[in-house]
Amino acid sequence: MSDAHDEEFDVSDVHTGGGNDLGLDGIAILVNGVLVNSTEEVEDLLQVNGYLEVSFVFVQAKSGGNFSGEHIAALLDGVDEFFEESPTLPMNEKVTNSRQIMSRAIACSTGSGLSLGYSG
Repeated sequence: MSDAHDEEFDVSDVHTGGGNDLGLDGIAILVNGVLVNSTEEVEDLLQVNGYLEVSFVFVQAKSGGNFSGEHIAALLDGVDEFFEESPTLPMNEKVTNSRQIMSRAIACSTGSGLSLGYSG
């Protein structure tokens, strides 16, 4: 996460872990370089800047030193489901909120990017 956003932030703002988290431990949405946590923040940045550049950072962290292809596949599956137009898997409140932010930000975006992080 620090590779994509070098300002201080509260980990609870990006932590999604728990049940129904699509196998994603963290989701960060950066709009014009600002970590956003609501659609209102997206709207404010659009009004102030007149444009939106959006980046998505997805993190999966596992304890232990073993590299696991299974965990990498779960991360990729979770990201795929996150961007699905009609997702089928259950999602917790934090993931659902992130999807709402994503939908609004992409609708107004002039550019976007994606970053995946795995720590195992």
